[in-house]
Amino acid sequence: MDMSYRIAIDCGHGFVKGLMAYQPRLLMPSLIVSADETSDTGHIVASESLDRVQWTGQPQYRYRVGETAALDASSLFSRNKAQDRLTRDLTVIAIDRLLPPEVLAARIQLAVGLPLTWYHTMHQAVADSLTGDVRVNQRQLRLHTVVFPQGIAAVLTVIPPGSPSGLYGVVDVGYRTVDFLIVEVPDHAPPRLMGSWAGTVELGIAQAMQQLSNQINDQWQVDYAPHELATKLTITVRGKQQSIQVERQKALSQWQERVTERIQTVWAPILSRLQSLIVVGGAASILAGTVIGTMPVTIAPESQWANVQGYLQTLESGQ
Repeated sequence: MDMSYRIAIDCGHGFVKGLMAYQPRLLMPSLIVSADETSDTGHIVASESLDRVQWTGQPQYRYRVGETAALDASSLFSRNKAQDRLTRDLTVIAIDRLLPPEVLAARIQLAVGLPLTWYHTMHQAVADSLTGDVRVNQRQLRLHTVVFPQGIAAVLTVIPPGSPSGLYGVVDVGYRTVDFLIVEVPDHAPPRLMGSWAGTVELGIAQAMQQLSNQINDQWQVDYAPHELATKLTITVRGKQQSIQVERQKALSQWQERVTERIQTVWAPILSRLQSLIVVGGAASILAGTVIGTMPVTIAPESQWANVQGYLQTLESGQ
């Protein structure tokens, strides 16, 4: 294998984000279901639409991913990412989608991430699970993987060199979790994490979508999975289109209150000392215009991509 590529994948609980140099970005729902396990449920799926993954010494698995898996898949909420085959194989399918079509064999330096409080206990096992030889569809890949802590990686992209010295709060709002951290930016030195102000809480946007799902079931007696509602403003109920904008706004407003209250509680002694409170992540825009304590929130540009950009930047810098 002569071709070598550096690739960053953020396989979040809501969306998969992928980056590599000189290629279009990848963004797709984090939905994957084994076609072998659902082949008897009546689905008619063209074989060429399935993704095939086979790690050396293991069986081949066939999958439907992204929108094609929406009706059968559930969100990837496993805590043990090292033993979660679906997350592992969705990650390598994302690599396959990023690579140029002419590449049939390659060495991949891969960067991925974990929530802050999961990082210390899981990062080596996750790196090991994503290191080795794997065939993905028509490609043969050899992976070597490094794992970074979410939020900290985003610091590289949202607090650029030359930023004023002081304290910066970063809140990473994802589908399942919210990571929060404070970094100190000294004069003429890299940012330094203040560990006592960092943590992870399971207050991601999935909670709002679950509440919305429950409201829909109560009002119309119809089931929609939370991940199906992530971008919907209307739903189909017995042949009719029903607006869910009021129910959606109620769920999002209540979720926003819970998140801001939690951050305010944790950071109360230090909030007013921050240079800036920056929000990143796929659900960051929902917090636009809010104030936590007395500190206004700044939504990072391209907030959904902050972590994966940080992974790739670190990988390419050799840090």
